[in-house]
Amino acid sequence: MALACQQDEKLRFLPMRVSISSFNRRSPGHCAALLLALCALFCGASELAARYVFPRISRVRHRVEIERRAAVRLRGTAARPAMLVVGNSLFERGINIPVLQQELPGFTVQRFVVSDTSFLDWYYGLRRIFAEGGKPRVVVLGLSTRNLLAQRIEGALSANILIRTSDVLRVGRDLHYDNTAVTNLYFENLSAFFGGSTQFRKWLLTGVIMPDLQQLAAGLKAKTPPLPASAEVIAEAAPRLQMLNQLCAENGVRLVFVVPPTGDQGADSDIPAVETAGGRADVVVLVPIGPGELGPQYFSDGAHLTDAGALKFTSALSSALRRTLPYEVNARLF
Repeated sequence: MALACQQDEKLRFLPMRVSISSFNRRSPGHCAALLLALCALFCGASELAARYVFPRISRVRHRVEIERRAAVRLRGTAARPAMLVVGNSLFERGINIPVLQQELPGFTVQRFVVSDTSFLDWYYGLRRIFAEGGKPRVVVLGLSTRNLLAQRIEGALSANILIRTSDVLRVGRDLHYDNTAVTNLYFENLSAFFGGSTQFRKWLLTGVIMPDLQQLAAGLKAKTPPLPASAEVIAEAAPRLQMLNQLCAENGVRLVFVVPPTGDQGADSDIPAVETAGGRADVVVLVPIGPGELGPQYFSDGAHLTDAGALKFTSALSSALRRTLPYEVNARLF
């Protein structure tokens, strides 16, 4: 009886032993292939999630994707030309687009803004918009003097949605990147997972884990260094504005450069220097509200406008655009 029980016990564990022994007899090649397949599955799932799921749960990424698609599809008519308003968070929080559209009924107004962008982001961003079919008649670009002079791009998000693949190497040369950094740019450009990784971390930290992190960061913000001398600002800004103007002219677009208001009495803007640079580049430079003209109550953090400040700036901007582009409004030029 005891012997029979022992035999039954051995038979019960026999399939497990056979399975384990057969797994142990698998070749290293089979194990490597299985590992690669799992890695590929994980990478594919991550890419799909970054491309289709994250834009649905991130308010910022969802807005950016909608505005990017609208910019590429933007068309105007002879009677109502299209105006594309581009820039960074200074325009995102500083312009009330419905009000601007209401005050400029002669245009079809579309906004496309990406936070923390500068000159290079939008030079290559406009190249991509034009190449992919966007046909505005007027581009209104809003950057501070510091943004215009900056020798940088926003990062992974800019590489993914603003820069064409064919321009990645050129961007790397402009930024003096080494081969590793250029390779990273290619990955960020081609992959939604790599291109959105930084934004995902920001969303996770500020939207889920630490909602008050942005307020803390604003309180710990380092003191901004002064701008270069006016002569240096002119020397650097003029060729950049000329590059933008040439790009727009080649695509039949009128460029208007706007300096958004700042609450620091001009520490981030050298208006006369930018206006001089615009004159040399044959670019209209608008300053609807000068530095320090709005009180601190119109700024949420010293740099970005409140809703009330945005209404004032939008009204001033629309008035300046009507004075600058009367023939576009009346469809005489186009």
